[in-house]
Amino acid sequence: MDKNRLFTLIRLEDIADDRLRGLMKRSAALTRLMGYVVVVFAVSILLGAFLASSRGRAVFLPARIVLAVTAVSLIVYLILQTMQSGIGKNRWRCPDCGGELPYYQGNGRVVSIRGMSAYEKVRDQGIPMGSVDPSRLTVPAVCPHCGKRLIKKEILD
Repeated sequence: MDKNRLFTLIRLEDIADDRLRGLMKRSAALTRLMGYVVVVFAVSILLGAFLASSRGRAVFLPARIVLAVTAVSLIVYLILQTMQSGIGKNRWRCPDCGGELPYYQGNGRVVSIRGMSAYEKVRDQGIPMGSVDPSRLTVPAVCPHCGKRLIKKEILD
């Protein structure tokens, strides 16, 4: 594993535990959905700016529709962001010992690591980590607390 990278990309099938695999799959789906919502938001902003520049009464109704789409997409994005962070904060734990596992969370520009004590244990023990694209959750090869293997193959070692 490259020492400059936080994690290595792995396949969903490489995760040993069914619960962790399901959470990783849900996280990846939420991240993809958030990307689509950002595209809808950006297009609605651009369309709203175009309609606002025309300044005619004929575009009043379409402008309101565009404003509604913009507001709904922003609300949906915030709901998805909350759901995404809830997966890591409340449920991303070792299936055997219940110890927290590291994950990362970003707001578009800054990525920060959550579960910092677990991340420090992983880093200090030299345990490689993997993640499924585009999920924000990371899976250490073994649990830093109890030593249970969390990834099936030796692909990270």
